[in-house]
Amino acid sequence: MNKPDEVSMESISNVEQTADKYLKEAKVLESQQSNQDSPIQTDWSQTTETSLFKQEQIRFEKIRQQIHQLTERDSLLNTTVAALREDLQASRVLIYRFNNSTSGQVIAESLVSGWTPSWKENLPCLVFGAQQAADYSNQIVTIKDLAQTRLTPYQMQLLEKFQVKASLSLPILLKTNTAQVDSEGVWGLLVIHQCDRPRQWQETDIILVERIIKELSLAIHYTEIVSGREHDALREKTCNKVLEKIRNCSELSTIFKTVTQEVRKLLQADRTVIYQFNSDWSGKVVAESVGSGWVSLLVEQNNDEPDSFLRDTQGGEYVRGQRFSAVEDIYSQDFSSCYVELLEKYQAKAYLIVPIFQGEKLWGLFASYQNSSSRHWHQSEIDLMMQIGNQLAVAVQQAQLLEKIHKHDHELVQSNERETAIVQFSARLVSRLAELAGESTDTNTILNFAASELRQVLKLDRVGVFRFYPDWTGEFIVESVGSNWLKLVGTELAQVRDTYLQETQGGRYVRRETLMVNDIYQEDYNQCHLELLEQWGTKAYAIAPIFQGEKLWGLLGIYQNDRVRHWEVFERAILEQVATQIGVTLQLSAYLVQVRSQEQQLSEVAERERTEREKLQQGALKVLRALEPSFSGDLTVRAPLSDDEIGTIADGYNTTIQTMRELVRQVQLTANRVSQTSDHNTTSVTKLSSEAQQQVERLQLALQELQLMVSSTQAVTANAQKVEQALQEANRTVNSGDLLMERTVDSILEMRETVSETAKKIKRLGEASQKISKVVNLIENFATQTNLLSLNAAIEATRAGEYGKGFAVVADEVRSLAYQSANATTEIERLVDEIQLGIKEVTETMELGITQVVQGSNLVNETRQSLSEIVTVTNQISELVEGISRTTMTQSQQSQSLTQAMTEVSTLAQNTLESSTVISQSFQELLTTSQELQTSVSQFIVD
Repeated sequence: MNKPDEVSMESISNVEQTADKYLKEAKVLESQQSNQDSPIQTDWSQTTETSLFKQEQIRFEKIRQQIHQLTERDSLLNTTVAALREDLQASRVLIYRFNNSTSGQVIAESLVSGWTPSWKENLPCLVFGAQQAADYSNQIVTIKDLAQTRLTPYQMQLLEKFQVKASLSLPILLKTNTAQVDSEGVWGLLVIHQCDRPRQWQETDIILVERIIKELSLAIHYTEIVSGREHDALREKTCNKVLEKIRNCSELSTIFKTVTQEVRKLLQADRTVIYQFNSDWSGKVVAESVGSGWVSLLVEQNNDEPDSFLRDTQGGEYVRGQRFSAVEDIYSQDFSSCYVELLEKYQAKAYLIVPIFQGEKLWGLFASYQNSSSRHWHQSEIDLMMQIGNQLAVAVQQAQLLEKIHKHDHELVQSNERETAIVQFSARLVSRLAELAGESTDTNTILNFAASELRQVLKLDRVGVFRFYPDWTGEFIVESVGSNWLKLVGTELAQVRDTYLQETQGGRYVRRETLMVNDIYQEDYNQCHLELLEQWGTKAYAIAPIFQGEKLWGLLGIYQNDRVRHWEVFERAILEQVATQIGVTLQLSAYLVQVRSQEQQLSEVAERERTEREKLQQGALKVLRALEPSFSGDLTVRAPLSDDEIGTIADGYNTTIQTMRELVRQVQLTANRVSQTSDHNTTSVTKLSSEAQQQVERLQLALQELQLMVSSTQAVTANAQKVEQALQEANRTVNSGDLLMERTVDSILEMRETVSETAKKIKRLGEASQKISKVVNLIENFATQTNLLSLNAAIEATRAGEYGKGFAVVADEVRSLAYQSANATTEIERLVDEIQLGIKEVTETMELGITQVVQGSNLVNETRQSLSEIVTVTNQISELVEGISRTTMTQSQQSQSLTQAMTEVSTLAQNTLESSTVISQSFQELLTTSQELQTSVSQFIVD
């Protein structure tokens, strides 16, 4: 192996200086030995001294050159033992390295084939002759013949194991700081065995070996410097690797795995572990790197009892400041037999332990074990373990800090998830409970859902709902329980008689307090209460009251059976929220039950109303069907009577129809009478008109005759002789006129009586029409009241909603009938008004006609009187013929007056004719009106 770059020139110079120093010491030693009187020196002769010295020097230089050509320790040692065995013709040459003061290991061996090898054997130093390493520092141990040497049986057994017949053991001293075993600096032994025979060890051989040991010591020193530098570099590399792993990895398990593997590899140990303390100072191995062929502590610790020493001493000396514990041989320590047995079980023979602190607290231990043999732990190895232990402490602290951060983050996430779950649970609970309360009146269905949901959300073993009885005892009526736990509902355990609750009538729960118990054994419960909870399997529980309105209805309990449990604030909030929600839901359910009961009652009432309404509708339809002909004017129909409201309405309709029937009958009679009277009066008036026409004609004729008489009178003077004939003719004419006048007077009197009678009948007709108007007003009032009743019925039907639709139809039909009645009465009233107006006009005309008839009668009487006078005069003519001449003028004047009177009578007759014509037209109009009234009234059937 070439010299590594890490070794500086200064180090090489120091090694060379040390080597020169040792060579000078060797020369001085040789000089001193040459001057001593010894058996060996006496064997030499002066003549061969120079030759022997040269031979020995050649032997030495040959081996020395081989030593100085090598810088790798194993090669150096193997080359040295091989060269010495060849030079000394020995059976075995080995180098024994002390692990501690009493034992060590064969680290190099050159052996003739056929003999038992000792390489890698861990042997006590006693096998080579001395008890401890220090005993070898000032002596050379030689055994010439094993059979002739007094040794202990143990020594003999060990030597015979390796077929040793003779041996030579010399110490290898290293005066450096790398060996801290003892003050002499014994690093190891160079041992030469002769196995085939006893051997007398020559002084030259011993000197050669001593000189080789000095060279070997220098070379070992050099190789250890190089190895130390390499080891330091490797240690630094390992530390950097561990530090990098700590920085880049937050997983302690990964860090621990890397550290144990790298440190075991660096120390070439059989096992490296990390041990973590629990809170009670027990502990466990959390990481291990172990060589093949050795048991695993990670596996074995699961089958063994924990280490009681560290638990009893609460960390032992490490808590009190011990920085490390380096044990080179477990058998050389004053350990208890139990502890040694435990170490033997774990195959440990030597170990190095350093504490791992987290701040001021002992967190655990970092340990390396040598299982194959005892081992001397160098300071560099101790420093490495302590350095790595400190880095592990940082890693643990960092990991725990990260764990706290992760835990905090996880708690935040859990808190958010929990809050989200709580919100979702609350919304789902409220929604579902509302649905259940609306769908079912079974309280247990609601409670089962709430208990099941709550147990799943809080991950509980049991959720129970306890209901109070009136005497404040109670029973679990609903529960949600895990499959591994005893069910309470339906068993005697569900019945609870708590004297505290009975005496206090609900105790704290009446005050709306929630009870949270983390550990039942930490509470001051009496034995009976504890036994009850133990029967339930409860270790922790919480209870919240359930209020229905203001009354304590029961309790909601949550139970943890598998372990004690610290109840969180949010869990208490959820419990109280669910209890409150259950109470609200129970109250809502009770309200719904009440509402449904009322709804049932309302339904029954509605059914009764519907039946009654249908009955009313059927009665109304029956009444309407019975009254339907009356809509067409048939007033003979009758509505069927009954004992209900429809019967009352039907009776009202019957009364109204009866009244209308009587009124219509009276109207018909009156109209017939008016028609007959009008017809009769029309005939009379027509006759009167005809007679008046004749009277006019006769008056005109009389006037002509009067004019002829005047002419005759005028001719009397001229023809006196014709007076007699004229007088006779005049007498005949006057007599005819008298008869005519008499008939005229009689006709006028008859017409007067007829007109008077007609006036009376028309007056009675007016009075009858006024009665009709009153009846029509009464019918109109009935129609108005009927309309109001129908409106009220429609309003009530509207209030009744769906149940009043049928009655609303009846009300609409009644209102329609009222409207038709009102329209009919309005039409009748209009006709009556027209009749009254016509009667008034006829009455006025009749009164005027009567006046004119009276006047005509007077005129006719006067005319008759005049004619009577004419008759008298005519009768006296004969007697007064003589006085005709005298009276001619008078007669002429009288004739003129008579002519004027006759003209006036003619005018009056003409006026009478015109008046009778007007009366005739009025009676004709009255007849037409009465006929229209008869036509209107004839629509009504009254008989």
